[in-house]
Amino acid sequence: MSADPQAPSLPPSPHALRTWRVKVQLAELHFSVQAPVEWQPVSAPTEIPDFNDVHAFAGIALIAAPYAAVIFAVGARPAYADGTLAEWLEHNAHANGQDPSPIELEEVGPHAAVACWGAQNVDGMLIRNRLVMFEDGGRIVTLSCTAPEALWPAVGAGFAAMVRSFALDEPRGSQVDRARAGLELPPSSLAPLAAAAATRAPQAPAPSAARPASEPVAGLALATDQASFDQDQPMNARLRDAGAGLVPNVLDHHDQEHWATLAPAALCATLRVPFGWHVIDDGRRTLVFDAAGKTQINLHLTRRHADGDGPHLDAKLRDLYGEWPTLEWARFEAMGLPCLAIRNVLVNGAPVEQVYLLRDAQGAGTGLVLEARVTSTAEGMPQALELVEFLLGRLAFLGDGAPEEPRAPRAEPVWWTRALELERADDLPAAEQCVLDALDHLGAYAQLAELCERRARRLAEAGDKAGAKAAEERAAHWLRVRASQATSGGEGAAFSTDRR
Repeated sequence: MSADPQAPSLPPSPHALRTWRVKVQLAELHFSVQAPVEWQPVSAPTEIPDFNDVHAFAGIALIAAPYAAVIFAVGARPAYADGTLAEWLEHNAHANGQDPSPIELEEVGPHAAVACWGAQNVDGMLIRNRLVMFEDGGRIVTLSCTAPEALWPAVGAGFAAMVRSFALDEPRGSQVDRARAGLELPPSSLAPLAAAAATRAPQAPAPSAARPASEPVAGLALATDQASFDQDQPMNARLRDAGAGLVPNVLDHHDQEHWATLAPAALCATLRVPFGWHVIDDGRRTLVFDAAGKTQINLHLTRRHADGDGPHLDAKLRDLYGEWPTLEWARFEAMGLPCLAIRNVLVNGAPVEQVYLLRDAQGAGTGLVLEARVTSTAEGMPQALELVEFLLGRLAFLGDGAPEEPRAPRAEPVWWTRALELERADDLPAAEQCVLDALDHLGAYAQLAELCERRARRLAEAGDKAGAKAAEERAAHWLRVRASQATSGGEGAAFSTDRR
Protein backbone atom coordinates (compact mmCIF):
# COMPACT_ATOMS: atom_id res chain seq x y z
CA MET A 1 0.00 0.00 0.00
CA SER A 2 1.41 3.38 -0.94
CA ALA A 3 0.36 6.98 -0.36
CA ASP A 4 0.71 10.22 -2.24
CA PRO A 5 1.57 12.80 -0.99
CA GLN A 6 3.34 12.37 2.34
CA ALA A 7 1.61 13.51 5.50
CA PRO A 8 2.71 16.95 6.71
CA SER A 9 4.77 17.29 9.87
CA LEU A 10 2.08 19.38 11.53
CA PRO A 11 -1.20 17.85 12.65
CA PRO A 12 -3.43 18.11 9.60
CA SER A 13 -6.33 20.39 9.02
CA PRO A 14 -9.38 18.31 9.96
CA HIS A 15 -10.40 17.79 6.32
CA ALA A 16 -6.96 17.33 4.69
CA LEU A 17 -6.81 14.10 2.67
CA ARG A 18 -4.26 11.98 0.87
CA THR A 19 -4.69 9.14 -1.61
CA TRP A 20 -3.86 5.53 -0.78
CA ARG A 21 -3.37 3.13 -3.70
CA VAL A 22 -3.90 -0.50 -2.71
CA LYS A 23 -2.91 -3.57 -4.69
CA VAL A 24 -5.08 -6.62 -3.91
CA GLN A 25 -4.32 -9.98 -5.49
CA LEU A 26 -7.71 -11.45 -4.60
CA ALA A 27 -9.86 -11.13 -7.72
CA GLU A 28 -7.63 -8.22 -8.83
CA LEU A 29 -9.50 -5.80 -6.58
CA HIS A 30 -6.90 -3.03 -6.83
CA PHE A 31 -8.34 0.26 -5.63
CA SER A 32 -7.62 3.82 -4.49
CA VAL A 33 -9.17 5.77 -1.65
CA GLN A 34 -8.70 9.19 -0.09
CA ALA A 35 -8.25 9.18 3.68
CA PRO A 36 -7.42 11.77 6.37
CA VAL A 37 -3.69 12.34 6.17
CA GLU A 38 -2.93 11.07 9.67
CA TRP A 39 -4.66 7.71 9.15
CA GLN A 40 -2.42 4.73 8.42
CA PRO A 41 -2.85 1.25 6.89
CA VAL A 42 -3.03 -1.74 9.21
CA SER A 43 -2.15 -5.29 8.17
CA ALA A 44 -5.28 -7.11 7.04
CA PRO A 45 -5.77 -10.90 7.41
CA THR A 46 -4.12 -12.80 4.58
CA GLU A 47 -6.01 -16.09 4.72
CA ILE A 48 -8.79 -16.73 2.21
CA PRO A 49 -11.98 -17.95 3.90
CA ASP A 50 -14.25 -20.70 2.67
CA PHE A 51 -16.73 -18.83 0.48
CA ASN A 52 -19.16 -21.75 0.74
CA ASP A 53 -20.06 -20.04 4.01
CA VAL A 54 -22.51 -17.41 2.76
CA HIS A 55 -21.41 -15.01 5.51
CA ALA A 56 -17.67 -15.30 4.81
CA PHE A 57 -15.81 -12.27 3.49
CA ALA A 58 -12.08 -11.85 2.92
CA GLY A 59 -10.55 -8.85 4.64
CA ILE A 60 -8.48 -7.08 1.99
CA ALA A 61 -7.55 -3.71 3.58
CA LEU A 62 -7.69 -1.81 6.86
CA ILE A 63 -6.96 1.90 7.33
CA ALA A 64 -7.09 3.20 10.90
CA ALA A 65 -6.97 6.50 12.72
CA PRO A 66 -4.04 6.87 15.15
CA TYR A 67 -6.42 6.89 18.11
CA ALA A 68 -9.19 4.78 19.59
CA ALA A 69 -11.02 2.08 17.60
CA VAL A 70 -11.62 4.10 14.43
CA ILE A 71 -11.24 1.82 11.39
CA PHE A 72 -12.12 1.78 7.70
CA ALA A 73 -12.25 -1.83 6.49
CA VAL A 74 -12.61 -3.29 3.01
CA GLY A 75 -13.89 -6.82 2.45
CA ALA A 76 -14.81 -8.93 -0.57
CA ARG A 77 -16.37 -12.21 -1.67
CA PRO A 78 -17.97 -13.72 -4.80
CA ALA A 79 -21.48 -12.51 -5.54
CA TYR A 80 -24.46 -14.64 -4.52
CA ALA A 81 -26.53 -16.49 -7.07
CA ASP A 82 -29.64 -14.38 -6.60
CA GLY A 83 -31.05 -11.46 -4.67
CA THR A 84 -30.30 -7.73 -4.54
CA LEU A 85 -27.67 -5.63 -2.86
CA ALA A 86 -30.19 -4.38 -0.29
CA GLU A 87 -31.17 -7.93 0.63
CA TRP A 88 -27.56 -9.09 0.84
CA LEU A 89 -26.52 -6.17 3.02
CA GLU A 90 -29.40 -6.51 5.45
CA HIS A 91 -28.91 -10.26 5.78
CA ASN A 92 -25.18 -9.96 6.47
CA ALA A 93 -25.67 -7.09 8.93
CA HIS A 94 -28.03 -9.23 11.03
CA ALA A 95 -25.72 -12.24 10.74
CA ASN A 96 -22.84 -10.15 12.17
CA GLY A 97 -24.78 -8.97 15.20
CA GLN A 98 -25.59 -5.52 13.87
CA ASP A 99 -28.90 -3.75 14.36
CA PRO A 100 -29.25 -2.29 10.85
CA SER A 101 -31.16 0.83 9.97
CA PRO A 102 -33.28 0.92 6.78
CA ILE A 103 -31.17 0.33 3.68
CA GLU A 104 -30.24 3.51 1.77
CA LEU A 105 -28.77 4.41 -1.59
CA GLU A 106 -25.05 5.19 -1.50
CA GLU A 107 -22.48 6.36 -4.02
CA VAL A 108 -19.01 4.83 -3.78
CA GLY A 109 -16.90 6.64 -6.32
CA PRO A 110 -18.26 5.43 -9.69
CA HIS A 111 -19.95 2.40 -8.10
CA ALA A 112 -23.68 2.21 -7.34
CA ALA A 113 -23.99 0.95 -3.76
CA VAL A 114 -26.33 0.51 -0.81
CA ALA A 115 -25.64 1.28 2.82
CA CYS A 116 -27.08 1.22 6.31
CA TRP A 117 -26.16 2.18 9.85
CA GLY A 118 -25.32 -0.53 12.35
CA ALA A 119 -24.71 -0.51 16.08
CA GLN A 120 -23.10 -2.89 18.55
CA ASN A 121 -22.42 -2.81 22.28
CA VAL A 122 -18.83 -3.85 22.92
CA ASP A 123 -17.83 -4.12 26.58
CA GLY A 124 -20.34 -1.44 27.49
CA MET A 125 -19.26 0.94 24.70
CA LEU A 126 -21.68 1.77 21.89
CA ILE A 127 -19.94 1.24 18.54
CA ARG A 128 -21.50 2.80 15.45
CA ASN A 129 -20.88 1.42 11.96
CA ARG A 130 -21.59 2.61 8.44
CA LEU A 131 -21.96 -0.53 6.31
CA VAL A 132 -21.65 -0.16 2.53
CA MET A 133 -21.92 -2.77 -0.23
CA PHE A 134 -21.60 -2.78 -4.00
CA GLU A 135 -21.13 -5.43 -6.67
CA ASP A 136 -18.72 -5.28 -9.62
CA GLY A 137 -18.28 -8.04 -12.20
CA GLY A 138 -19.47 -10.80 -9.89
CA ARG A 139 -17.44 -9.51 -6.93
CA ILE A 140 -19.09 -8.13 -3.81
CA VAL A 141 -17.11 -5.36 -2.09
CA THR A 142 -17.98 -4.12 1.40
CA LEU A 143 -16.78 -0.98 3.15
CA SER A 144 -17.16 -0.70 6.91
CA CYS A 145 -16.67 2.54 8.84
CA THR A 146 -16.38 1.80 12.56
CA ALA A 147 -15.95 4.14 15.52
CA PRO A 148 -17.28 4.66 19.04
CA GLU A 149 -20.55 6.59 18.93
CA ALA A 150 -19.00 9.54 20.82
CA LEU A 151 -16.32 9.99 18.13
CA TRP A 152 -18.57 10.01 15.06
CA PRO A 153 -19.01 13.82 15.07
CA ALA A 154 -15.21 14.06 14.75
CA VAL A 155 -14.56 11.26 12.25
CA GLY A 156 -17.77 11.26 10.17
CA ALA A 157 -16.39 13.67 7.57
CA GLY A 158 -13.29 11.52 7.12
CA PHE A 159 -15.34 8.37 6.71
CA ALA A 160 -17.63 10.12 4.20
CA ALA A 161 -14.63 11.21 2.13
CA MET A 162 -13.29 7.66 2.10
CA VAL A 163 -16.60 6.15 0.99
CA ARG A 164 -17.18 8.74 -1.73
CA SER A 165 -13.62 8.51 -3.10
CA PHE A 166 -13.27 4.71 -3.10
CA ALA A 167 -12.79 3.40 -6.64
CA LEU A 168 -11.67 0.13 -8.18
CA ASP A 169 -8.78 0.56 -10.61
CA GLU A 170 -10.37 -1.77 -13.19
CA PRO A 171 -14.16 -1.80 -12.73
CA ARG A 172 -16.04 -4.50 -14.61
CA GLY A 173 -19.55 -3.14 -14.24
CA SER A 174 -22.45 -4.06 -11.99
CA GLN A 175 -24.71 -7.02 -12.76
CA VAL A 176 -26.96 -6.82 -9.69
CA ASP A 177 -29.85 -4.48 -8.88
CA ARG A 178 -29.66 -2.39 -5.74
CA ALA A 179 -33.26 -3.24 -4.77
CA ARG A 180 -36.29 -5.11 -6.05
CA ALA A 181 -38.31 -3.43 -8.77
CA GLY A 182 -40.78 -0.98 -7.27
CA LEU A 183 -38.89 -0.64 -3.98
CA GLU A 184 -37.57 2.91 -3.64
CA LEU A 185 -34.59 3.23 -1.28
CA PRO A 186 -34.09 6.51 0.62
CA PRO A 187 -31.08 8.70 -0.21
CA SER A 188 -27.82 8.43 1.70
CA SER A 189 -27.77 9.94 5.18
CA LEU A 190 -23.97 10.05 5.08
CA ALA A 191 -23.91 12.99 2.65
CA PRO A 192 -25.57 15.53 4.97
CA LEU A 193 -23.41 14.27 7.84
CA ALA A 194 -20.30 15.03 5.79
CA ALA A 195 -21.61 18.45 4.77
CA ALA A 196 -22.47 19.34 8.37
CA ALA A 197 -19.08 18.18 9.60
CA ALA A 198 -17.29 20.19 6.92
CA THR A 199 -18.93 23.38 8.15
CA ARG A 200 -17.64 22.74 11.69
CA ALA A 201 -14.03 23.52 10.88
CA PRO A 202 -13.04 26.29 13.26
CA GLN A 203 -12.97 29.76 11.81
CA ALA A 204 -11.00 32.75 12.98
CA PRO A 205 -13.18 34.51 15.55
CA ALA A 206 -14.11 37.98 14.42
CA PRO A 207 -12.38 40.40 16.80
CA SER A 208 -14.77 42.75 18.51
CA ALA A 209 -14.38 46.45 17.99
CA ALA A 210 -11.76 47.80 20.37
CA ARG A 211 -13.26 49.72 23.24
CA PRO A 212 -11.86 53.11 24.15
CA ALA A 213 -9.91 52.84 27.37
CA SER A 214 -12.48 54.96 29.20
CA GLU A 215 -15.54 53.05 28.01
CA PRO A 216 -17.40 51.21 30.80
CA VAL A 217 -17.04 47.42 30.78
CA ALA A 218 -20.50 46.63 32.12
CA GLY A 219 -20.96 44.07 29.35
CA LEU A 220 -17.97 42.09 30.64
CA ALA A 221 -18.42 42.70 34.36
CA LEU A 222 -20.20 39.90 36.21
CA ALA A 223 -20.83 41.99 39.34
CA THR A 224 -21.15 45.59 40.44
CA ASP A 225 -18.55 45.37 43.23
CA GLN A 226 -15.04 44.00 43.69
CA ALA A 227 -15.93 41.18 46.10
CA SER A 228 -14.44 38.58 43.74
CA PHE A 229 -10.99 40.12 44.38
CA ASP A 230 -11.23 39.64 48.17
CA GLN A 231 -8.70 37.13 49.53
CA ASP A 232 -11.29 35.86 52.02
CA GLN A 233 -14.14 35.46 49.53
CA PRO A 234 -15.22 31.80 50.02
CA MET A 235 -14.06 30.48 46.64
CA ASN A 236 -10.78 32.39 46.82
CA ALA A 237 -10.18 31.16 50.36
CA ARG A 238 -10.78 27.53 49.37
CA LEU A 239 -8.39 27.82 46.46
CA ARG A 240 -5.80 29.54 48.64
CA ASP A 241 -6.03 26.81 51.28
CA ALA A 242 -5.72 24.14 48.58
CA GLY A 243 -2.50 25.74 47.37
CA ALA A 244 -3.87 26.92 44.04
CA GLY A 245 -2.62 30.47 44.54
CA LEU A 246 -3.50 33.89 45.90
CA VAL A 247 -5.56 36.81 44.67
CA PRO A 248 -3.09 39.48 43.46
CA ASN A 249 -3.03 42.82 45.24
CA VAL A 250 -5.62 45.35 44.06
CA LEU A 251 -3.84 48.57 43.10
CA ASP A 252 -6.80 50.58 41.83
CA HIS A 253 -10.50 50.25 41.06
CA HIS A 254 -13.31 52.12 39.32
CA ASP A 255 -16.73 51.52 40.85
CA GLN A 256 -18.64 53.27 38.06
CA GLU A 257 -16.92 51.38 35.24
CA HIS A 258 -16.75 48.12 37.22
CA TRP A 259 -13.10 47.21 36.93
CA ALA A 260 -10.03 46.94 39.15
CA THR A 261 -6.30 46.91 38.45
CA LEU A 262 -4.46 43.98 40.00
CA ALA A 263 -0.75 43.17 40.26
CA PRO A 264 -0.17 39.48 39.40
CA ALA A 265 3.36 38.46 40.37
CA ALA A 266 3.53 35.72 37.72
CA LEU A 267 3.25 38.30 34.94
CA CYS A 268 5.40 41.09 36.39
CA ALA A 269 2.61 43.36 35.18
CA THR A 270 -0.55 45.19 36.09
CA LEU A 271 -3.82 43.69 34.87
CA ARG A 272 -7.20 45.41 34.61
CA VAL A 273 -10.05 42.98 35.29
CA PRO A 274 -13.84 43.54 35.18
CA PHE A 275 -15.72 43.06 38.46
CA GLY A 276 -17.08 39.59 39.17
CA TRP A 277 -14.25 37.61 37.56
CA HIS A 278 -11.94 35.72 39.92
CA VAL A 279 -8.15 36.04 39.66
CA ILE A 280 -5.67 33.58 41.17
CA ASP A 281 -1.87 33.76 40.88
CA ASP A 282 0.58 31.12 42.11
CA GLY A 283 3.76 32.85 40.92
CA ARG A 284 3.89 30.69 37.76
CA ARG A 285 0.68 31.63 36.02
CA THR A 286 -2.33 33.90 36.48
CA LEU A 287 -5.86 32.53 36.04
CA VAL A 288 -8.94 34.65 35.33
CA PHE A 289 -12.19 32.69 35.55
CA ASP A 290 -15.88 32.88 36.37
CA ALA A 291 -17.39 31.35 39.51
CA ALA A 292 -19.32 28.78 37.47
CA GLY A 293 -16.10 27.45 35.94
CA LYS A 294 -17.33 27.77 32.35
CA THR A 295 -14.60 30.15 31.18
CA GLN A 296 -10.95 30.32 32.16
CA ILE A 297 -8.08 32.45 30.85
CA ASN A 298 -4.59 31.23 31.70
CA LEU A 299 -1.84 33.86 31.38
CA HIS A 300 1.81 32.94 31.77
CA LEU A 301 5.23 34.04 30.59
CA THR A 302 7.32 31.61 28.59
CA ARG A 303 10.43 31.61 26.44
CA ARG A 304 9.82 32.81 22.90
CA HIS A 305 10.63 30.18 20.29
CA ALA A 306 13.98 30.85 18.65
CA ASP A 307 12.31 30.95 15.22
CA GLY A 308 9.39 33.20 16.17
CA ASP A 309 5.74 33.00 17.11
CA GLY A 310 4.67 30.78 14.20
CA PRO A 311 6.91 27.86 15.23
CA HIS A 312 5.85 28.49 18.85
CA LEU A 313 2.21 27.82 17.91
CA ASP A 314 3.25 24.92 15.67
CA ALA A 315 4.90 23.23 18.65
CA LYS A 316 1.86 23.95 20.79
CA LEU A 317 -0.40 22.38 18.18
CA ARG A 318 1.69 19.22 18.07
CA ASP A 319 1.43 18.88 21.86
CA LEU A 320 -2.33 19.42 21.80
CA TYR A 321 -2.77 16.98 18.96
CA GLY A 322 -0.99 14.32 21.02
CA GLU A 323 -3.53 14.82 23.80
CA TRP A 324 -6.63 15.25 21.61
CA PRO A 325 -6.10 13.45 18.26
CA THR A 326 -9.61 14.35 17.03
CA LEU A 327 -9.23 18.10 17.50
CA GLU A 328 -10.01 20.61 14.76
CA TRP A 329 -7.83 23.70 14.49
CA ALA A 330 -7.32 27.02 12.75
CA ARG A 331 -4.57 29.65 12.72
CA PHE A 332 -5.33 33.37 12.36
CA GLU A 333 -4.56 36.83 13.75
CA ALA A 334 -6.74 38.78 16.16
CA MET A 335 -5.89 42.18 17.64
CA GLY A 336 -2.69 41.93 15.61
CA LEU A 337 -1.65 38.86 17.65
CA PRO A 338 -0.92 35.38 16.31
CA CYS A 339 -3.58 32.92 17.45
CA LEU A 340 -4.38 29.21 17.39
CA ALA A 341 -7.94 27.94 17.90
CA ILE A 342 -8.91 24.34 18.63
CA ARG A 343 -12.24 22.63 19.10
CA ASN A 344 -13.75 19.15 19.33
CA VAL A 345 -11.83 18.46 22.55
CA LEU A 346 -13.07 17.06 25.86
CA VAL A 347 -11.95 18.16 29.32
CA ASN A 348 -13.33 16.03 32.14
CA GLY A 349 -15.81 14.62 29.66
CA ALA A 350 -17.20 18.02 28.66
CA PRO A 351 -16.68 19.59 25.20
CA VAL A 352 -14.70 22.85 25.21
CA GLU A 353 -12.98 25.16 22.78
CA GLN A 354 -9.61 26.85 23.27
CA VAL A 355 -7.84 29.82 21.71
CA TYR A 356 -4.14 30.53 22.26
CA LEU A 357 -2.78 34.05 21.74
CA LEU A 358 0.80 35.32 21.95
CA ARG A 359 1.74 38.84 23.00
CA ASP A 360 5.22 40.32 23.18
CA ALA A 361 6.51 40.47 26.74
CA GLN A 362 9.90 42.18 26.43
CA GLY A 363 8.87 44.44 29.28
CA ALA A 364 8.87 41.39 31.55
CA GLY A 365 12.27 40.12 30.48
CA THR A 366 14.45 39.47 27.44
CA GLY A 367 13.25 36.67 25.19
CA LEU A 368 9.85 36.26 26.87
CA VAL A 369 6.40 36.05 25.36
CA LEU A 370 3.04 36.13 27.10
CA GLU A 371 0.89 33.13 26.23
CA ALA A 372 -2.84 33.49 26.85
CA ARG A 373 -4.97 30.35 26.73
CA VAL A 374 -8.72 30.93 26.59
CA THR A 375 -10.91 27.94 27.47
CA SER A 376 -14.69 28.03 27.27
CA THR A 377 -17.76 26.36 25.87
CA ALA A 378 -18.84 27.08 22.30
CA GLU A 379 -21.56 29.35 23.67
CA GLY A 380 -19.23 31.14 26.08
CA MET A 381 -16.29 31.65 23.70
CA PRO A 382 -17.48 34.98 22.17
CA GLN A 383 -17.60 36.63 25.60
CA ALA A 384 -14.33 34.93 26.60
CA LEU A 385 -12.58 36.40 23.55
CA GLU A 386 -13.94 39.85 24.38
CA LEU A 387 -12.58 39.43 27.88
CA VAL A 388 -9.09 38.40 26.75
CA GLU A 389 -9.07 41.32 24.32
CA PHE A 390 -9.88 43.63 27.23
CA LEU A 391 -7.23 42.03 29.48
CA LEU A 392 -4.40 42.03 26.95
CA GLY A 393 -5.25 45.48 25.65
CA ARG A 394 -4.75 47.00 29.12
CA LEU A 395 -2.02 44.77 30.52
CA ALA A 396 1.17 46.74 31.29
CA PHE A 397 4.49 45.08 32.06
CA LEU A 398 6.58 46.76 34.71
CA GLY A 399 9.45 47.22 32.26
CA ASP A 400 7.37 48.77 29.49
CA GLY A 401 8.06 52.38 30.49
CA ALA A 402 10.76 54.44 28.74
CA PRO A 403 14.04 54.78 30.70
CA GLU A 404 13.32 58.36 31.65
CA GLU A 405 9.84 57.54 32.90
CA PRO A 406 9.28 56.45 36.48
CA ARG A 407 8.71 52.72 36.89
CA ALA A 408 5.27 51.51 37.86
CA PRO A 409 4.90 50.37 41.46
CA ARG A 410 6.32 46.89 41.99
CA ALA A 411 3.65 44.24 41.81
CA GLU A 412 5.52 41.58 43.80
CA PRO A 413 4.98 41.18 47.55
CA VAL A 414 7.92 42.29 49.68
CA TRP A 415 8.78 38.72 50.68
CA TRP A 416 8.98 37.65 47.02
CA THR A 417 11.20 40.59 46.14
CA ARG A 418 13.49 39.65 49.04
CA ALA A 419 13.55 35.98 47.98
CA LEU A 420 14.58 36.94 44.45
CA GLU A 421 17.34 39.16 45.80
CA LEU A 422 18.67 36.34 47.98
CA GLU A 423 18.58 33.91 45.03
CA ARG A 424 20.52 36.35 42.84
CA ALA A 425 23.06 36.55 45.64
CA ASP A 426 23.35 32.73 45.39
CA ASP A 427 21.91 32.22 48.86
CA LEU A 428 19.21 29.78 47.76
CA PRO A 429 18.54 28.25 51.21
CA ALA A 430 17.80 31.72 52.63
CA ALA A 431 15.63 32.55 49.62
CA GLU A 432 13.61 29.37 50.07
CA GLN A 433 13.19 30.03 53.77
CA CYS A 434 11.91 33.51 52.97
CA VAL A 435 9.11 31.97 50.90
CA LEU A 436 8.29 29.35 53.53
CA ASP A 437 8.11 32.01 56.23
CA ALA A 438 5.69 34.09 54.15
CA LEU A 439 3.30 31.36 52.98
CA ASP A 440 1.68 28.85 55.29
CA HIS A 441 -0.20 26.84 52.66
CA LEU A 442 0.55 24.50 49.76
CA GLY A 443 1.02 27.43 47.39
CA ALA A 444 4.45 27.91 48.99
CA TYR A 445 5.77 24.86 47.14
CA ALA A 446 4.60 26.14 43.76
CA GLN A 447 6.28 29.48 44.55
CA LEU A 448 9.48 27.67 45.52
CA ALA A 449 9.38 25.78 42.22
CA GLU A 450 9.01 29.12 40.41
CA LEU A 451 11.98 30.52 42.35
CA CYS A 452 14.15 27.59 41.31
CA GLU A 453 12.99 27.72 37.69
CA ARG A 454 13.93 31.40 37.52
CA ARG A 455 17.30 30.48 38.99
CA ALA A 456 17.73 27.77 36.36
CA ARG A 457 17.01 30.25 33.56
CA ARG A 458 19.38 32.83 35.03
CA LEU A 459 22.24 30.34 35.41
CA ALA A 460 21.64 28.89 31.95
CA GLU A 461 21.90 32.35 30.40
CA ALA A 462 25.14 32.85 32.33
CA GLY A 463 26.56 29.60 30.91
CA ASP A 464 26.45 27.68 34.20
CA LYS A 465 24.94 24.44 32.86
CA ALA A 466 25.62 22.43 36.01
CA GLY A 467 24.04 25.06 38.23
CA ALA A 468 21.04 25.37 35.92
CA LYS A 469 20.51 21.60 35.99
CA ALA A 470 20.70 21.55 39.79
CA ALA A 471 18.15 24.36 39.97
CA GLU A 472 15.80 22.50 37.62
CA GLU A 473 16.06 19.40 39.80
CA ARG A 474 15.33 21.54 42.86
CA ALA A 475 12.23 22.96 41.15
CA ALA A 476 11.04 19.45 40.35
CA HIS A 477 11.61 18.51 44.00
CA TRP A 478 9.30 21.27 45.23
CA LEU A 479 6.60 20.27 42.75
CA ARG A 480 6.79 16.69 44.01
CA VAL A 481 6.47 17.93 47.58
CA ARG A 482 3.39 19.94 46.62
CA ALA A 483 1.83 16.94 44.89
CA SER A 484 2.52 14.62 47.83
CA GLN A 485 0.84 16.95 50.31
CA ALA A 486 -2.15 18.00 48.20
CA THR A 487 -5.52 17.04 49.61
CA SER A 488 -7.67 14.59 47.72
CA GLY A 489 -10.35 15.86 45.38
CA GLY A 490 -10.31 18.56 42.73
CA GLU A 491 -9.88 22.26 43.04
CA GLY A 492 -13.29 22.90 41.51
CA ALA A 493 -14.67 23.31 38.03
CA ALA A 494 -12.75 26.54 37.54
CA PHE A 495 -9.45 24.62 37.60
CA SER A 496 -10.52 21.57 35.63
CA THR A 497 -8.93 23.05 32.50
CA ASP A 498 -5.77 24.37 34.15
CA ARG A 499 -3.18 22.23 32.37
CA ARG A 500 0.28 23.69 32.49
